[in-house]
Amino acid sequence: MQQCHVMFLQEHWYMQKDLPQLCKNMSDVNIIGCSGMDETVLLMGRPYGGCAILFRKSLNWYVEIIDTESRRICACICKDPSGMKMLLCNLYLPCDVSSGTAASEFCSTIDEVSSIIAEHSDIDFVIVGGDLNTDFNRVRSVHVAPLREFGNRHSMRLCIDHPAAKVAFINMNECTGIKSTLDH
Repeated sequence: MQQCHVMFLQEHWYMQKDLPQLCKNMSDVNIIGCSGMDETVLLMGRPYGGCAILFRKSLNWYVEIIDTESRRICACICKDPSGMKMLLCNLYLPCDVSSGTAASEFCSTIDEVSSIIAEHSDIDFVIVGGDLNTDFNRVRSVHVAPLREFGNRHSMRLCIDHPAAKVAFINMNECTGIKSTLDH
């Protein structure tokens, strides 16, 4: 957090009550977030999922947390001292697949984000980020078309397509030379 004002974090693996641990050694940082796990159910196996938004207290933002149905969405409205309002949505979407229940969960998650955007029409800026778990170059992925449609519907652009982006990929297999916008 030394070089940024806001950070979107995914796969933190914390239960809801333990989220403050993420910024316990950072005095100028606030956090909102959600656990990927249901605390009312006995955890079997290792922890998983979760997303959070960390932001500097020195920004003096008024932050309104948005309750969501999905454990894959962390959302809030931030109002800065000048009155500008931003909707921040951090997503941890299901893995890129060719079919199945992950595709259904993927679509219902982005549909919920669309509903959140529609409910808050008085917002100046909308920022949707996180781990979208989708490589737009994978033609067989059932995630690509719904995500592109979501972006078009809300007049959004991918940061990786922005002229300021320094690389067109985030992962490269050194053995094969294959580059991807996914971390796997």
